[in-house]
Amino acid sequence: MPIPVHALNVPPDLAFEFFVMFSRLEFALKACGYGCVSAQNGIDINWARFAREATPAFDLAATPALRSAVEYLLADPPKKEVIRHNRLDWDAALPGEHEPQLHGLAIFVRRVRNNLFHGGKFVRPESIDPDRDAKLVTASLRVIEALAQAQPNVWEAFNG
Repeated sequence: MPIPVHALNVPPDLAFEFFVMFSRLEFALKACGYGCVSAQNGIDINWARFAREATPAFDLAATPALRSAVEYLLADPPKKEVIRHNRLDWDAALPGEHEPQLHGLAIFVRRVRNNLFHGGKFVRPESIDPDRDAKLVTASLRVIEALAQAQPNVWEAFNG
C-alpha cells in the first residue's frame, strides 16, 4: 500500500528527522528523571520542571540558527488544532504570560509534534504561507537540539 506522503505539508525526510529528534529528546528526559505519571497512569514529561531547571543554561542566542528559530517560533507560534462548532479549526492558544520563555518554547515544539503526528498537517493549513509547516518543523528541530544540550546529563542520554 503506498504511503500518502503527498498530502503531508512537510517533506517526508524533514518529518522523519523531527520524529527521531523529538522521540530522542523525550527518551533522554525520561532517562534523566523528568518523567511523571500522566492523568491516564501512563508516562508524561514534566516539561515545566525541565524548562525551569534548564533555563539558566539555555542560551536563546547560542547560534544564529537557534536565535532565528526562537524568533520565528515566538513571533508566529504554531497554532493548536481544536474542534469548534463540530469542525476542525486552529486556535492561537498562547502560553500564560507568566510562563518562563523556555517553557513556552517547549509548548510550541510539542504543539508542532502534535499537529504533525496527530494529523493536523493533513487538514486545511493554519496559514496561507505554503512553507509555514516546514519552517515550524525546522525551527523546532533547532530548539529540540538546544533543549537537549541545556543539561549535560540530558545531552549524554540524548546521544547515548
